[in-house]
Amino acid sequence: MNRGSIYFCAVLSLLFVACSGKKQVHSLEELPSYDSLSVSIDYPILSNYVILQPYVRGNEYCLVGGNSFIHSLDFVNLSGGDHISIELEQEGPNGVLKNFNFCQSGDKLVCRDEGGIVVLDTMGKVHQRLPMKDLLSPDGKYRIRAKGLTFGNFQTTFSSVGDEVFIPMFPAQKDGDVKIGKVYNVSNNAVEELPISYPEEMKNHMDLLAGLAMPQITAYEDRILCSFPASSSCFLYDRKSGETKRFELNSCSVPNTIDAEKIEGMDLKRKFTNEVTSHRFSAVYYCADTRSYYRVHYGPKESMKDKNRSIYLMVCDEDAENVREYILPSHFSEQYVVMGSQILFLCKGSNDMELRFAKIDVRKI
Repeated sequence: MNRGSIYFCAVLSLLFVACSGKKQVHSLEELPSYDSLSVSIDYPILSNYVILQPYVRGNEYCLVGGNSFIHSLDFVNLSGGDHISIELEQEGPNGVLKNFNFCQSGDKLVCRDEGGIVVLDTMGKVHQRLPMKDLLSPDGKYRIRAKGLTFGNFQTTFSSVGDEVFIPMFPAQKDGDVKIGKVYNVSNNAVEELPISYPEEMKNHMDLLAGLAMPQITAYEDRILCSFPASSSCFLYDRKSGETKRFELNSCSVPNTIDAEKIEGMDLKRKFTNEVTSHRFSAVYYCADTRSYYRVHYGPKESMKDKNRSIYLMVCDEDAENVREYILPSHFSEQYVVMGSQILFLCKGSNDMELRFAKIDVRKI
């Protein structure tokens, strides 16, 4: 999007109806401010990770990258100090299978690989396991990936609060009530279903949407948030009241749903291309300091080889009102991590000896 288009969209206010039914002015603006951060690395790591997650230890803030080439976890210390790479074993009591994703829980990392859930420390030692059959129980109700070729198999990130790790899953059936996934309790090495039902509109089209129908789960206090890449909607579950509320976090930059019917009839290759190039929405987060929600979303790409994609950030209050939507600078990459009220975007041009980040504080925009 060129500068003229940005300013045109900024003055062109759009009206939308939030979940409360009130009308609010909603406009697209340029990001007003962000900080830059550069981290020098004294050993070669990847400047592009399929999975990039935060890791906080005391006053140290790290990013952890899952390095699929050498099967390692790379810790990048953002607070200064050593950067380390922990090579993982693939077999034996400390084995972690090749395809995995992970998140932090306390001082441990909780991984899910093809064998199930693996809890390990930052030295790569496995402390406990939960077999895949227990994660998928009951048989025939859940699966860990969409059918067919999809970018969503292992790129969906986990999230955690305390000892609880939220694991998104796909329904294996279209009939009956199926939840959006499981919650794994690290302390007792057990799982149970999450209370939010997989929406019918996603269930009816999940084979067409593939990875775009994978749940995205975050949590705060006594509430669980769920969203989907294929829709701007968000589902909020209150653990105290047992109620689920739906928000329509509408965008003025991209369509608010992905039309699944246009995908029908595509062969597997075209479906995969559509999934990779389509616009999509990321997970919804909550900032306790400002009592606001925020979410990153992406514009479409022209082709599989296209490395340029418009990136946007939406911020709104607890009632999905007072929406502010920003277009992010073109040097921001698609990879980002959230640390409380901070969003860190890996910048284009980073290399294996220096990583450059843009840091957005949602309290200041």
